[in-house]
Amino acid sequence: MTTAIILPPFPSDIHYPLAGRHPITNGWLYDPGITYLPHLVEMHDGAIQESTRHWGIDYGNTGFSTDGLACWSGIIWRAEWSPYPGRGLEVILDHDDGIHFAVYDHASEVYVAKDDRVLAGEPIMRTGDSGLADGPHLHFAIAAYVNGQVIFRNPRRKP
Repeated sequence: MTTAIILPPFPSDIHYPLAGRHPITNGWLYDPGITYLPHLVEMHDGAIQESTRHWGIDYGNTGFSTDGLACWSGIIWRAEWSPYPGRGLEVILDHDDGIHFAVYDHASEVYVAKDDRVLAGEPIMRTGDSGLADGPHLHFAIAAYVNGQVIFRNPRRKP
């Protein structure tokens, strides 16, 4: 018997993750023609299913000098090269709710360290093209840890 996954409310205190405004070059569940490792995602209709599509948003035209900003206040969980192929230099920021976390990939530089406490809007990294990237950008994702599973959520979703 499969237990239904009930997602907690989406954080209402989310802020834009970059200094300045930048276009979305690859959107939520975009199919770039390559296959990502399978992961659970919250689909556009709210259903949870396994997917191999793009599990975040890519903000392009950032160059190598745009600061990535903490999208909420919380604790830095990772600020180093990702153990997952292609993600490059990565920052992961836990939300104070203990369930959600934000992922910032492809950084050229990080300004924080594991266990640092940051405030919403504080610069935490600089955009870049580390890992598998075809130019400087920010891959930004939101996920929830529910019933022992990571479920990626649409970062553009508003409560």
